[in-house]
Amino acid sequence: MPLGINKIRQVKLPVSNLAKSVAWYRELLDLEPVFEVYEEDAVRGVVLLEPNADLHIGLRERAYCASHPHLNDFDAFALEVDSLETFTELIRRADELGAPHGEIHDRGPYGAALDISDPDGRDDCRRDVGR
Repeated sequence: MPLGINKIRQVKLPVSNLAKSVAWYRELLDLEPVFEVYEEDAVRGVVLLEPNADLHIGLRERAYCASHPHLNDFDAFALEVDSLETFTELIRRADELGAPHGEIHDRGPYGAALDISDPDGRDDCRRDVGR
């Protein structure tokens, strides 16, 4: 009997600089902030949303995570996109942001894939973008 899980509701990522990571994910994926997590009288986390896909990404300051995990240069999640043109646009945006990425790979019936690494902790990426 199926457990009844429909989808992953939210991906949570530890980050070293919350404001820069929020700006980076907003610029790369057109996400909008929908919720802030307060701890010790300050914002320590932000949930971002892409409403058309009901995609939530939670960003949390690493210093306020239980184990201080690092995902530097790791592609932490995979997105399903409408077309190869979407991947091309994501590559353009990643290049503009100075974010490391791979090439588009055709994986047959499993679909195409593109890796874009989260640049958290890197000084050579332009993460101080904003809308």
